[in-house]
Amino acid sequence: QLRKVDGNTDIAVFDCGAGLSRNVITFAQAADRVLVVTTPEPTAVTDAYAVIKTFRNHQHSSPISLVVNMVEGRDEARAVYRRIAGVAKRFLNFPIADGGYILHDSAVELAVRERRPFIMARPSSNASVCVVSIASELARTCGGWQERGSFFRRLAGLFI
Repeated sequence: QLRKVDGNTDIAVFDCGAGLSRNVITFAQAADRVLVVTTPEPTAVTDAYAVIKTFRNHQHSSPISLVVNMVEGRDEARAVYRRIAGVAKRFLNFPIADGGYILHDSAVELAVRERRPFIMARPSSNASVCVVSIASELARTCGGWQERGSFFRRLAGLFI
């Protein structure tokens, strides 16, 4: 099924979920860019740093961006980003880009109860606007990476 998508897709986003299974690491190694998503909670911040550290230890070379989810505002998101990016730079000598943030929004919980994607159920909600902003930035900056070849071929090569 992935081969069918390969020739018709400019950008593919895979939600690998939490944790550091071999599959997550393999997808990250094949990716042109990795978005590490965290929340402001201390345990989530620690986990995000652990993910970044693991990618660094596996000689991950693609850019990594941090997205901070469920924040009350831009200042909270920037503080979380600065904390993680600063530690990654200091202890890993590994730069982390600011991937944006998603505001805490009750529209997300309502959409989950309705079993609908919040961006479709409430496209003008604060969280939806944030996601569209992140997606727009990805679309704007993801061009020019085709020289690495097909993501799906790189991914298949890592499983062999």
